[in-house]
Amino acid sequence: MIIPKYVVPDTNCFIFDLVSIQRLVQSGHFTVVIPLTVLMELEGLMKGSTSRMDSPADGAKKAVDYLKQCFEAKERFVKLLTTKGNFLSTISIRSEMTG
Repeated sequence: MIIPKYVVPDTNCFIFDLVSIQRLVQSGHFTVVIPLTVLMELEGLMKGSTSRMDSPADGAKKAVDYLKQCFEAKERFVKLLTTKGNFLSTISIRSEMTG
């Protein structure tokens, strides 16, 4: 039987089903790996202006807030992955060196 160790949610998962991601993290059965691209997309969507509470901008804000909390608490089941395959220990550094 194959049991996955990692889950890599896309941007839509964070916007429309954050509760499921939170459950995965809390379970401790999986490491949730967030591609840096997903975090950048969430931050871009967060800037969208809308008054609806169920909008993508609102979902993106909740997701980024949750990720900030995870990294501040040093949650071991949440990892941020760069396009070069490096894990970041903080979300305050969001760009990669080229070269």
